[in-house]
This record gives sequence, C-alpha cells and structure tokens, in this order.
Amino acid sequence: MIRKLFGRLFRRKSAVFGFGSAGLVSQIATIIKELSDWAQKTDWEVFEQIYRIEPEVGGAIDRMSSLVARAYQGVYVRAGKQLDEDEQRLLRIAQAVERTLDVRKWFEVITELMLIHGNAYIVVRRENGRLPSLTVLPNDRVTIVDKRSRIGSFDSDDVITEANFYVLNEGTQTETQKVYTKDQILHFRYKDTPVYVRDRLGRLTYGIYSPSPLERAVLPVMWKREVMLIDVVWRWKNVPREHHKISSEMFDLNKYTGTLEERRAKAQRDAESTIEQYANKIAEQQPDQAYVTTNDVEIELLNPGGKYMSPNELMEQLSNYLWIALGVPESLVSGRSRGSYASELVISSYVTAKAIQLAEKIKAGLLPVIREAVKVVDSKLPVEKLDMKIELILETSKMDLFRQASIMADLGIFTPTEIRRMLGFDELTEEQLSEIALLHQLKASRQGRHPGDKDVADVVADVLRERKPVKYPDTPHVQEKHRGGG
Repeated sequence: MIRKLFGRLFRRKSAVFGFGSAGLVSQIATIIKELSDWAQKTDWEVFEQIYRIEPEVGGAIDRMSSLVARAYQGVYVRAGKQLDEDEQRLLRIAQAVERTLDVRKWFEVITELMLIHGNAYIVVRRENGRLPSLTVLPNDRVTIVDKRSRIGSFDSDDVITEANFYVLNEGTQTETQKVYTKDQILHFRYKDTPVYVRDRLGRLTYGIYSPSPLERAVLPVMWKREVMLIDVVWRWKNVPREHHKISSEMFDLNKYTGTLEERRAKAQRDAESTIEQYANKIAEQQPDQAYVTTNDVEIELLNPGGKYMSPNELMEQLSNYLWIALGVPESLVSGRSRGSYASELVISSYVTAKAIQLAEKIKAGLLPVIREAVKVVDSKLPVEKLDMKIELILETSKMDLFRQASIMADLGIFTPTEIRRMLGFDELTEEQLSEIALLHQLKASRQGRHPGDKDVADVVADVLRERKPVKYPDTPHVQEKHRGGG
C-alpha cells in the first residue's frame, strides 16, 4: 500500500503550493493533503484510513483487540463436580471445534471491526454433516431492512426499527445481490444504545446500526493533519538556503550586436543558459562538499529567521482526543502515563471491564455456533452445559486481588471455589483437594521447626497483621509536577 501510494505521488508533479516533484518535503505535504481529501470518500473508507494510518488510533485498536482475545480463556463444561464420560467427550469435541474455527482469532477480528466501524457482520454457513464456517461481510456493502418488500426501495420515509434481513450489495445487479435472514448473520454492535442512523442508501433507521467510535476521532484527526501540513510547509520554506550570485557583467548589452531588442534577447538567452548549466553542476553536490568557482560567483547563506510556535503541545492535545474517542488510556498504547500510579490502577480496572464487556458480546454470538458444531459431531451430547470462560486479570491488579483473597479467606464466610474464581482459577477437583489435604497433614505433623521458618500461611498472616498503608510509586510525569515542573 505504502509503495503504491508513494510511487503514485512521486511520479507526477504536485499542485500543492506550487511545489515540484523534486522536493521530498513537498511530497509529504502532498500526501497529507490527498489523504485528508475525505469529501471523495465514504464513511467506511475514512474510518479504515484512520485505522491504517493514524498511529494512535491503530495502536489503541490493536491493544484493545489483543486484550479482548486474551480475555477469552477457552471453552469449558459447567458441571459443578468431576466431569462424567459424556461431559469429558463434550469438552474434547468442543476444544477440537474451537481449534478448527480458530475462535481466539475471531475475538480479535470482531473487536477491531466494532472499534473501526461500530458493526461486524459474520455469515454462518451451514451444510449438512459439516461444521459451520464463518465469513466476514464488508461493512460498506451491507444494509439491513425489516421486510423483503423494502429491498430496492429507497424513497420511503418510514423508519426501519427491526433487523430481519441483511442485504449484501443492495441496489446492484441481481447476480451480486444476496439476502440473508437474521439467523444466518451474527451481527456484533459496539454499542446497543438505539440512535438514528441513515444507511448506505439514505434510509432512516433506529436502533439497527451502532455508530462507529471513530466518528468522534474525525475532527481531531482533520485538525491534527492540518497542523502537520502547516508545520511541514513552514519548515520547508524556512530551511537556510544558499544564494549563488553570478556576475551579470558578462551579459552586458554592449557585448552584443544588432538592434536593442536583439541584444536583449541574446543576453537573456546566454544568462539563462549559464544559470542552468551552473545549477545542473551543483544539483547533485553533497551538502558537505565545497564549492569551487571563478571570482564572478558569490555565495551567501540566507537565514529566514522569524519565530514559530512549536506545534508539539497542540499535537499532544489532539492525540488525547483520540484516546478519549476510543476509550483507551494513553499508557496502554504508548507506555507513557500522565497520572499517578493510583490513577493508573483505576484506569486499568476500566480497561479490564471494557475488554470483558466486548468479549461477552462476542461470546454471545460465537458460543451458539460452537454448540451447533458439537451437535453436528454428536447430537446426543449435553451442549447446554458448554460455556466460554471470559476472564482478564492485568498484572497490575494481581497483587491487590491476592490481598483481597487473603482477607476473604480470613473472614471465613467465602468458599474456596468463590475465592479461586475471583482469582481466575477453576474450582478444585477431587484429586487436587486430596493433594491439598495431604499438604496440610504434612504441615501439622512437622516437628523441630526453626523459629525463623515461614510458610505461605505465615506470610499471609503477616500481611494482614501489618495493615500498613501502601505507598504507590509515582510516574515520571507526577514526579515532575512534584518538583514544580508544572
């Protein structure tokens, strides 16, 4: 894509600010301008371009989709006890289906589509005796209607409020138009809040489509690119330049014959030829290479000077709008934080909750497909017991969770299963319970213990006994504020 883009722009002269094709900076300005010509693009093309080109947007979407994929912990069987033979077979088949469909990949793909376009459309293709297959439909080719009679009708003022039919390439030739019923489509929406949206063909809908979160980023991106364009042009025009002055005495009119007009034409022709030859000689000269000329050439350096306000601070402010639009903290993408450690803990809790929320949306669509695929293999299995585990614990939260688990265990009103689930672990099997009971017996029978020896229970007791306030470290940004840096 980049090679095609740069090649297409570099092969022709630019009309921006009168630049020619020789200057690299002028080409950068041309690229920024042409990429920002959104009047000729559809909304879907604009959103995809922002995702592909803007580093903040692309990075934020990539991080969030990775977290959602990580939140998916696989399939399991809700049994409440040790799995019987049928349940074990159910789990084995479900795990095989999971690998065949590459479910974790779909968690990532669907998340990115929801963050880019607000909607994701997946066709579930079913064939007798074969596992279902999933195919993504392009957002800009899908329309949703409430009844078949509305397909191909674009002049109605009625508001569409039901999603019963999904049409691919509506309004095109009959052989390319396809109609799917709602049970053939998995429609994932970033937000379920009903809002008015006009579809690709101009029809008014309510509560059918989810707006793209990138709509909130369009104006900041436009402004950011305008700032970049102005900054590029300003710096290009204010680079120190050399002025090579060639003496005009050699083109004195008295050295030529003919009428006054003929002498002027000859002098001008010789002057232009001399300047062109001189310019061609120095065109490919290296910046650190000295000039050797006759004494009729004078070289001086032009320093434009002038003051220009640095755009960096404004660019950072505009980038913050992008983080806000996508609901992703800057520290998650860039690794840099402007808040305290405590505030980062709060933010990480929000990020975890958001990732789990998106994962639950995807689970609601994919779990029935896996159950259906298992029934294709063995229709007698209890597929209603099959579930997906959605759990995401960030590294920054683990210590606090274990501290909370210690307190819960000390209170004595929570079961080990409840505590383990909070920590993201499965309930203990009978075999594991037997091993733990054996460890407790060994601990109770241990003799001759040294006063300085400590086991896990002692460490937990010490933590609970101290109950000292935790002093969280400051981020570099906060430390700078403490020193009076702002």
